[in-house]
Order: sequence, then C-alpha cells, then structure tokens
Amino acid sequence: MPKDIFYRLSEEKRKRIKDGAIETFNRLSYDKVTVADIIADCKIPRGSFYMYFEDKFDVFMYLISVIQEDKMTFMKPVIERVGKEPFIDVYPDMFKAGLDFARSYPKLYRFGYHLFYAQDNKVKEVQEHFMELGISMIESFIKEDQKLGYTRGDVNPRIIATILHQLNARDVVDMFYEGKTDKEICDFVNEALKIMRHGIEREA
Repeated sequence: MPKDIFYRLSEEKRKRIKDGAIETFNRLSYDKVTVADIIADCKIPRGSFYMYFEDKFDVFMYLISVIQEDKMTFMKPVIERVGKEPFIDVYPDMFKAGLDFARSYPKLYRFGYHLFYAQDNKVKEVQEHFMELGISMIESFIKEDQKLGYTRGDVNPRIIATILHQLNARDVVDMFYEGKTDKEICDFVNEALKIMRHGIEREA
C-alpha cells in the first residue's frame, strides 16, 4: 500500500496518479507493466514514485483497495438485506449492483479484470485470497439462511457459495467483456438460479 507521504499529497495529485496508473494497467496488463510505464502515465519523477510506492505490485494493491471502496457504495444497500430475505432472492440484485458499478466506472471494472488473468505469482495469491473471501462470505449467508429455514439444511453451503461466486466473479465478467447486454447477462444468471432453486430432475 502507499507510503504515508502519498496520502499527504493534494487530492488532485493523488487522483492524477490513480487515474494514470489505472490507464497503465488497463493498456498493458499487469504482467507487461513496468515502473517506467506507470511513471510516464502518472507524470511523476522516478524518485517520487519510490517515495510513494515500493513497486508496481504496491500500486496494484492500492488500486484494488480503491475499487473495493467504490464498489461497496453500490453493494452495501443490497448486502444489508441479507438475513432479512433469502440470499437467493438477494443475489440477483447483488450482481446487478456489480453491473451498475461496471457501467458507472468502466476503467475501474476493467482494472479488476486483470486480477483474474495475470500470471504473476503475487497477483495469483491475491486472486486466491479474494476468491476465498468471496466464497466464505456467501457461504456464511447460506448458512444463515439454513438457520432461518430459507434454504434446505441438507445442501452443502460451500458448494452453493462456490458456484455463485464463480457465476458472478468470472462468468458475468466474461459476458460483460464479450459485449453482452445487461438483459442478456441477467437472463443468464436468472436461468442459472432457476436450476439451483428447482434442480434438473423431472418431477415424478
């Protein structure tokens, strides 16, 4: 994460560095980016870069934190409904909030895409960490639903959580960048949820 001196910069300069770094990673992808590329896009001297950050991974993690904070403004009202309504009813609005974030902040959303496709080992570790956090969060929601009687108690909450996380974190993202409309994406997710709700076996 940035060093303390970075946060003492003016808001305008911090924004310029943030926007410049996002442009760098979105243009080149994490694996190809160099510190020199970031310096050029942020329009700061090399010496200043190392006053603010340790390396490009440090910049990457800072931008991840920015995305989390901005995305939460979209997600928080939906997440607050969990426990009051069945999670499977809340879930469609959760991924719709994610789509709203993507349409409102396309550059930030695009940056998050790199988290899943970088080959760098440190980034892969971050990706695995966030995947585990996401799955564990959904798993806790499913377990709470089981306690409340919203969800059958004989289903494995970890498996459900893994499927739902994959659906939102990978499948929806891929469809977004394939140019699918929000309606096409929503229809796909709703069909997947229908299968999860009712299963695939024919009724006797």
